[in-house]
Amino acid sequence: MKKKFDCVEMKHNIQAKIYKEIKGMTHAEELEYYRRKAEELWKRFGKERPNIGKRKKEIA
Repeated sequence: MKKKFDCVEMKHNIQAKIYKEIKGMTHAEELEYYRRKAEELWKRFGKERPNIGKRKKEIA
């Protein structure tokens, strides 16, 4: 029986896409990339990002 959806293949495709986007970035640029992507998800879910993981200067 053929699978209708291959989760592992999807995961690999997403990882390859992200790798292409962050390739050559500095560590700080990668962190900003992931923060920006997380912020987009919180907005998509219609929620405000929780304070967990926020820097002190971001909270103030």
